[in-house]
Amino acid sequence: MKRTDGNTRCNSRQNGISLIELMIVIAILAIMAAFALPGIESSVNTGHRAAGLAGAMGMVDGARSNAISRRLPISVCPSSDQQSCNSDNWADGWVMFIDDGASGTARDGKRSSREKIIQTGQAAVASITIRSHEFSAGVALVFDELGMIADSGSLVVCDKNSTAATVLVVSQIGQSLRENPADIACS
Repeated sequence: MKRTDGNTRCNSRQNGISLIELMIVIAILAIMAAFALPGIESSVNTGHRAAGLAGAMGMVDGARSNAISRRLPISVCPSSDQQSCNSDNWADGWVMFIDDGASGTARDGKRSSREKIIQTGQAAVASITIRSHEFSAGVALVFDELGMIADSGSLVVCDKNSTAATVLVVSQIGQSLRENPADIACS
């Protein structure tokens, strides 16, 4: 029976969640995030290295292709201002130019103000470093009119948050890739 006097009570149930239930859900989410974070961080580092490597491969392919199609010596060097060869870290950016010795020595891998810039590349993600390894000409890559490089070497792509290296080997006539080589480390 229902009471009909002025003091009626509603026996309705409230919809929603309590503070304790909300705290339990937040705690569970925090625990799940703690377990997932290392995997996510590793994936991000791998992605950064892959992007740095793709940029380096495109740069090498572009320089070689330009040397062949123009039948001129083409050099590419690391550059933080995309005008001169002023860095030893390819991740700072780079400049590709016709290395014909317009006001200096041809094929020296050093851009003079009269040598024409063909293409430039912007800096990579801040955690990435890309270093030249074993090129006798120093840091720059110098391609002759046939697209050949004087000697082979490699570009080592590292992420400051990881010790794993990815290496782009540049031979006299082409390039190849080595993932995490045992003989080259980032640290």
